[in-house]
Parts: sequence; C-alpha cells; structure tokens
Amino acid sequence: MAQQGAALQTYNNELVKSMEELMQRRAALQSQIEAETAEKTRLEAERARVEERLGVVDNSLQKKLGTRVEYDRVIQEAEQAYLKILESSQLLLNVVKSRSSDLRTGVPDSKVGGGEQGRGAGRRGSQGQGVTPQTFPHITSSTDSGYPYTGQ
Repeated sequence: MAQQGAALQTYNNELVKSMEELMQRRAALQSQIEAETAEKTRLEAERARVEERLGVVDNSLQKKLGTRVEYDRVIQEAEQAYLKILESSQLLLNVVKSRSSDLRTGVPDSKVGGGEQGRGAGRRGSQGQGVTPQTFPHITSSTDSGYPYTGQ
C-alpha cells in the first residue's frame, strides 16, 4: 500500500505542477490578449481620426480639382482670345505694310482705297481710305512706333 500511496503522491505532484504550468501559460496569454485589445482600441481610434482627416482632405481635393478645371477653362479662353489678337495684329501689320509700300511706290489714292472720290470720302483713315504719308507724319519707318526715343 505504501507503494501505491507513493505513486499517488507522485501523480498528485505532477498534476499540481502541470496545473501551475497551465495557469502560467493562461496568465501569459491573458496578458497578450489585454495588450492586443489595448492596441486594437488604439488603432480603431487612430483609424477613426485618419478616416475623418481623409474625408476633410477628400473634400478639399474635390474643391481644388473643380477650381483647377475653372482655371483651365479661363486660361484656354484667354489663350484663344490672345491668338485672335495676334492674328488680328498680324493682319493689321500686313495691311499697314502693304499700304505703306503702296504709298512709297507712288500708287495713287484711287488704287489704295478709292481715293476721295470713292465710298466713305469724308472718313479719312477709316479702313485705309484716304491714308497718306501726311496722316502719320511722326512715323519715319515701318519699325518706328511714333513715340520719341527716351533711351530707356
């Protein structure tokens, strides 16, 4: 019987030891669970802040994209208008050079714009009719603006 009692005591000691080891493992696991729960809570709060910030940034971005589209539209309109101005300026320059050349070669007024006899006889300088060198006496060349040179 003593041998059976000693075996029972050995089994009991091993069972207690195993139970203590399981409780230590459980306590370590519980510690990990608590740490991960705290991290989860922190990450969820951070996610909420990030999602809120994302919403603010997204709204701001949408407004700025709309504004950029408007800038693009205004710039395109301005460029088109500028191109029309350039075309008109080129056309005007060509007309002025042509008429200036005609005046230098001595083409009579009747060939330039119908002279004083033609349509619009009272409108001097209108649409090139009746334009003479005396109309712009202060311009001395095709590159002269007519303004005095100030050296600046």
